[in-house]
Amino acid sequence: MESHAQSLLQRMRALGDPVRLRILELLPIGEQAGESPNVSELARGLEISQPTLSHHLGILRNAGLVRFKKRQRDVYYWTDSEILDSTIRGLERILRKE
Repeated sequence: MESHAQSLLQRMRALGDPVRLRILELLPIGEQAGESPNVSELARGLEISQPTLSHHLGILRNAGLVRFKKRQRDVYYWTDSEILDSTIRGLERILRKE
């Protein structure tokens, strides 16, 4: 149980930043690399620098909320739907005291 609680806490911390929530809004769910924006496109769309974006993507990656694929010089990201669903279920269990 402790490991599940720690994972949920890490994900909730990652979700607790408005920039990271905006990043998740722009990413497709699941591996659809053809539809995924690359890091440069994401940075432009969010109007933030690439180093700032990389920092936030690293936090989301470490929390398991996003996955990525490198293609030549570009990196494409998408959200991990299973982890998102697990996070929602874990939060529901806590809030509903199940």
